[in-house]
Amino acid sequence: MFHLPFTLFWTIHISIATPTASLIPFDKQMNKLSKIHAGVLLTWAILNITSGILCSIFAQEEMYFFSLMNLVWGVINSGVAAFVYWHTRKSAARQKTIVKRMQLQQHVKKMLLLNSLLDVMYVLIGILLYKQQSAIELYQNLWEGFGIAVCMQGIFLLLQDSLFYNLHVSNGKKLVFTSIVA
Repeated sequence: MFHLPFTLFWTIHISIATPTASLIPFDKQMNKLSKIHAGVLLTWAILNITSGILCSIFAQEEMYFFSLMNLVWGVINSGVAAFVYWHTRKSAARQKTIVKRMQLQQHVKKMLLLNSLLDVMYVLIGILLYKQQSAIELYQNLWEGFGIAVCMQGIFLLLQDSLFYNLHVSNGKKLVFTSIVA
């Protein structure tokens, strides 16, 4: 009976101190998820930039302002996607202990939850902007176009961040299980 706590401590100590081959699938999946997340966001950004440019040339009234706002969001989203991709490549190159992996996992989850909160705020701000068009007669088309665009961005980003949060949580369960079993 005396050996069980010592053995349990020793096993946990070893698994925390040294990376093991059983963590390679976790690392690969985490990096893959982050790169796919960045890729989806970059694809969305390119669609926003392309449609923003094309539609702003031909659109009128609220669709013109909708297109302009999508163009702006496309530029912002492409910058965020580039940062996520760069950050993923940078962190993937480092050797990590289980503790560092758990900290990184928690960091990613917190960032996705924060992003989801911001996404909800974008939807609400988009609704407020849209409502402004009926409250303020000046620039009604601007309010309506910007409101729809911001709301649309918020909905897409909320869906994306929620999906990748759940995927990262699922992958994180492998890390916890590995650290207990190892």
